[in-house]
Amino acid sequence: MNHKKLFKRYFIFSVGVIINSFGISFITKANLGTSPISSLPYTLSLGFAPSLGTFTLYMSIVLIILQIILLRKNFPKCYFLQIPVSILFSVFIDLSMSFLTFMNPIAFVPRLAALLLGCLILGFGVYLEMVAAFALSPVFWKSRLLRKLIRYSKISLLQIPEKPLLPLVVNTEVTAEKSESPYLKDWDSLIMTKK
Repeated sequence: MNHKKLFKRYFIFSVGVIINSFGISFITKANLGTSPISSLPYTLSLGFAPSLGTFTLYMSIVLIILQIILLRKNFPKCYFLQIPVSILFSVFIDLSMSFLTFMNPIAFVPRLAALLLGCLILGFGVYLEMVAAFALSPVFWKSRLLRKLIRYSKISLLQIPEKPLLPLVVNTEVTAEKSESPYLKDWDSLIMTKK
């Protein structure tokens, strides 16, 4: 592959990562929840000093370390590209959150509009990342790794509970002194309807 094509892929991928960060910020600022990737970092950022971007970086580092532990000597060197991708993503999450400080919709319709706009922005960013076919974030690599280690049919069972449960558990601890968690009300009603 020539340098011009490689640079083009790097550029498209970087733009996709930056757009993703703005999508996550729009979704978060809508105050109707956040993306599954950001749910745990966002919950932690509510109760502790580091920002959403910083906690996103911490989570990415933990996922990279888990990959190294699971793959050991089979950990490809190209997987280390997740580190600069994670740093770029985390920095731009914080930058985009600061750019959007003016955005605090109160009524439901503007909040829903911000959420939908955030989903569109995030979807476009993911599309650009896939078109570039350069590197993946640690969350995507985690899914890919699990597919290799376990039959695909079990993957959805392994991934679905972690998304609502980890932030739910952390949110319970973080907000126990502040107020009753809105996540707990939603989770309780979901459990009650399943019985």
